[in-house]
Amino acid sequence: MFISQAQAGRLWAIAYKELGLREREVRAVFLEFGVTSTKMIVVNDYEKVISRLKEYADANF
Repeated sequence: MFISQAQAGRLWAIAYKELGLREREVRAVFLEFGVTSTKMIVVNDYEKVISRLKEYADANF
């Protein structure tokens, strides 16, 4: 089962507004999980992707 549109929207909001990441940086993290779109993120990986985005932002800012 894949994440909902609401979860996808929340993920992008966190990435852009809270973490200040750019689209290419978010998509680079997606590739670590073998996906290219939020439509491909499985529910079990949702929190892992968000955690990884936070780690990425911390490491690069």
